[in-house]
Amino acid sequence: MNFVYNQTEKKINGNGNYSISLINFLNDTTGDLNLLKIASNYLDDVPLLNNGIGDTGDMEKADVILNSSSFSWNPSEQPGYFPYDLTNNISIDVLGKYNNVNTSAQGYAPIAAAYKPSLKVILSSKVLGIPMIFGGIYDTTKSKDFWEDNVGITPLILKQSSGKNFIFDVRFESIALPGDS
Repeated sequence: MNFVYNQTEKKINGNGNYSISLINFLNDTTGDLNLLKIASNYLDDVPLLNNGIGDTGDMEKADVILNSSSFSWNPSEQPGYFPYDLTNNISIDVLGKYNNVNTSAQGYAPIAAAYKPSLKVILSSKVLGIPMIFGGIYDTTKSKDFWEDNVGITPLILKQSSGKNFIFDVRFESIALPGDS
């Protein structure tokens, strides 16, 4: 992968190829293959710096575009989301958020509120017949834990796949929210 940071736009771009070669086929023991993981934080009904209670964290939602469909995934509404739409191309756009959790109100040292960047990852399979699915999981038991990455977003190759070699074209983009220093 090649990454470039544009200081004026506060933006990171990356592109390249991603390849995986397995010794054996995927099976019930190995399970599905996680291609990558976008770890984030979504906080539900926590004290905010404006003295109110609400949702905050690193992300607001993920917009997902597949070959023939698209959807938005909101962790708190769909904690475990693994639709079975098979695709050769997947675009995952994680929308960043202003994280203004009041850690002092939770009994911890104060941390400064911060904007978190939005980011997009696009995977395109270069091997025919080995599609991916979207996977999103939100650990609701950690919905108040500002120090935890309680969201995992990952494209998966299903264990029923008939391949051992996987090659993807990958594009990455990160854009800071307005006001990010």
